[in-house]
Amino acid sequence: MPTTNQYEGIKHIARITTNFEDTCEHCKEHFIDPATATNHYIKEHGYKILYIGPESDISGMEHYHWTVTILGK
Repeated sequence: MPTTNQYEGIKHIARITTNFEDTCEHCKEHFIDPATATNHYIKEHGYKILYIGPESDISGMEHYHWTVTILGK
C-alpha cells in the first residue's frame, strides 16, 4: 500500500502556543485564544494542521507546560 507524506509540499510553518498571545504574520490580526488563531490560519490563509501536542520548558526550578499547534502550507 503506498504511503503519502503529509509534509510534502509544505513551504511555510506557523506556530501557535497557549502560553502567550499571538498575531497573524500575514494580516496582523491579533489573537488572545489559540483556537481562534488556529482556525484563522486554516480558513483565511489555507494552512493545515501538522501537529498538536505538548511542549515544556524548565527555567530554574520551575517546570512549565503548554500546548503547541504547528500549521503548514
